[in-house]
Amino acid sequence: MISDAEQSFRLSYITGDWDDQTTTTETDDFDFGEEDNDRLLPAGDVQVADKERLENMHRLVKRVAAIRSLAETVGTDITKTLGPLKEQKKRADKDAWNEIFSESAKQNAGFGELVDEILKEIKQRVDAVERGSFEFDDSGWPLIWTFSEHRRDEFLKQVRIFTSNHYTQFGKLLTPIVESVRILWQLEGKRTNMSSGEKLVLIDGQGLGHSEKTATSISTNISDRFGDVDMILLVDNAEQPMLTAPIALLRAAITSGYTHKLAVAFTHFDLVTGPNFRTQQHRREHVMNAVRTAAQILREECGDVSDALESQIDKHAFLLGALDKEMSKIPGGVKNVIADMLQKMQDSMKVSLDVNAAPRYSSEGLDLALQAATDKFKKDWRVKLGIENEWPPRKEHWGRIKALNRRFAEEWENTEYFDLRPIADLEQQIKNVVSKWLDDPNGWIIAPNNDDERRAVIDKVRGGVNDPLSKDIKQYLAETELDAWELAYEHHGYGSTKIRAQDIDELFERAAPEIGYPMSDNADRFSSAIREIIQDAVEGIGGTFNEADHP
Repeated sequence: MISDAEQSFRLSYITGDWDDQTTTTETDDFDFGEEDNDRLLPAGDVQVADKERLENMHRLVKRVAAIRSLAETVGTDITKTLGPLKEQKKRADKDAWNEIFSESAKQNAGFGELVDEILKEIKQRVDAVERGSFEFDDSGWPLIWTFSEHRRDEFLKQVRIFTSNHYTQFGKLLTPIVESVRILWQLEGKRTNMSSGEKLVLIDGQGLGHSEKTATSISTNISDRFGDVDMILLVDNAEQPMLTAPIALLRAAITSGYTHKLAVAFTHFDLVTGPNFRTQQHRREHVMNAVRTAAQILREECGDVSDALESQIDKHAFLLGALDKEMSKIPGGVKNVIADMLQKMQDSMKVSLDVNAAPRYSSEGLDLALQAATDKFKKDWRVKLGIENEWPPRKEHWGRIKALNRRFAEEWENTEYFDLRPIADLEQQIKNVVSKWLDDPNGWIIAPNNDDERRAVIDKVRGGVNDPLSKDIKQYLAETELDAWELAYEHHGYGSTKIRAQDIDELFERAAPEIGYPMSDNADRFSSAIREIIQDAVEGIGGTFNEADHP
């Protein structure tokens, strides 16, 4: 399989897979005695012919040989100066050797030839698409493909060129270069109680990942959509519910003021089995206990806002199973849950009633909370940069740091590299402490009638903070520090990994400064900007925000 280490980009879908017929064939040691429907190509789809597969394999053999030759040439040159890689004793020396190798390889003429060959294959796959129409940029790179077809099977057949991962089609697909797919279709169930009576726009984003690392934030590509949707539906696995990534999503939603939009669809509920479950209710309680544990974790981090989380999800938890079966074989109870989910999606479009209440705030304690947020952000990133040590180690590979650096230096629209997302990290740390701080207003100009109204009003303030805070954090870390990102990216050669890490650490120190007394001019600007955002959000709902006296 020709894939990157993160399994995000799989070149084999385009070029064809490495198919060495000399290797030992699979045995039946893992034959579970069930038909593997996932291995069946949908009817009407065309697989790669044997002749074409053989041609793809020959190209791959030549390409691998060229890569090995390039690596040997570049490696020999570097070894003459720095010595062999295996003789580099320190981690920093190994990183420096590899970075110099990477830069030298990209400057080799053979590297450019390999890139041109792969781009040519991508163009051939684009040219082979017979239906629909493409739009291209000035360089000839495909930007958009559009296609209209009322016949479902034919429509899906064409779309699968851009979405399929079926092994028999490796060498024909364009899946790896597709950024997003938008489909307009009539959603209908085969039972009347599952039919959708209203229009629904479903946005299915990229998965949150399955990393065992502690997830403190989610991509801003996801969180920026919270305000645009009526329901935030988290799809989680009932067998292993509420691991780090789902909790990160809940954290982002509740600290942004969107607890009321949350719902969870737990899949694989049919696989939640065991001798300790006597009834379906016991199985449901097992899954919901994970939600309660998550709410407790978030209560400690984000404050009382998580109190409403349990109730919200309990009313909007959809337990689903057997979804891989034919409609006639799906249990009636699951069909009823799906119908209920569709109904609640439609109900979420209704505008909720405004609560007539207004809080009174003083800025006392806010700077202390912000200092805790910026300190946590910078400490986490010093560990990732290798400036501070921690056990177990969380130092990121130099190549990942440089790839992240490049996105900022070249002003990419997406400034995240896999789970490296400093903008989202700082934004989430600040939201955590601000959310907790907002739980305790000094008083009320107009008091709420109950706890539900109290939470609804404070959630409005959180929502008012969300968008302007996101814009400010992006400005602090990206736009204002653009020159610093460019300088850090320019470092190359021996020792550049360490210097780049120090440069990034220093720019983080400026963008998220120490907030204490006496306060630096930079820290005062940072704190004042956030206080102003909170003040606007509070006054926007009729409340007041007063500055506390500083020592």
